[in-house]
Amino acid sequence: MLHRRLLSAAVGIPLVLLLIVVGGPAYDLGLAAILFLAVAELQLQAGSPAVGAPVWLAAAATAAMSLTPPAGRLGLLGLLVTGLVLSALSAIAARRGAKLGPWPLAIVLIAYAGWLGQYLHLLRHLAQGVAWVLLAVFVTFASDSGAYFVGRAFGRHRLAPRISPGKTIEGAAGGLAAAAAAAAVLGSALRLPLSLPLALSVGIGLSLAGQAGDLAESLLKRSLDVKDAGTLVPGHGGLLDRLDSLLFAGALLYYIAR
Repeated sequence: MLHRRLLSAAVGIPLVLLLIVVGGPAYDLGLAAILFLAVAELQLQAGSPAVGAPVWLAAAATAAMSLTPPAGRLGLLGLLVTGLVLSALSAIAARRGAKLGPWPLAIVLIAYAGWLGQYLHLLRHLAQGVAWVLLAVFVTFASDSGAYFVGRAFGRHRLAPRISPGKTIEGAAGGLAAAAAAAAVLGSALRLPLSLPLALSVGIGLSLAGQAGDLAESLLKRSLDVKDAGTLVPGHGGLLDRLDSLLFAGALLYYIAR
């Protein structure tokens, strides 16, 4: 599994970096395509019919939202809607045997991946947008990696056993430490307006947001009775399994950057 994870990272990271650095239509369309595939993949994985309208309408709506993101108060409203949707998911997942149907799942994914995905678009179009997106991506990557390796080596106490039994408190702490260190290094290297204390705080905040995003997606998958969001990323599962942390962290970093 580790070998497959490293191989996927070796292929995927250079492509993502290229899109971020090039920016413009290439980045915008690349982000839209990734979100389109992520949403369609999870719906198909959950058993939604490939010939049905919900899969492709939800994927298209999610991609469109990332290309034409709203701003200001409407963006904050989107975060509120996302929170309400995920709260509803909590209630659904608590009911034994409950499972979202194709249309409710489509609506949930538009609110979840669509509203949160738009912030990765907005972040890239800020001043120093390349640096801000790189910070979001690599701090999230550091948090995920720190949690994974520390959890495997030292994990003893489960973090959220009913949602994601594999996650541990020790792993979460490792993710926080790795994210804080990454933010401190990158904040300076990318010449972002972050003092060392602020960079450390941003790293911890992004890690907390990312870990919350990871648990939110685990809750969503549990309500659908699937283990992974798909199979497009060998060793990691589906595309949404790689985006879950970044979607939450990107939204938080956008407001920090603003």
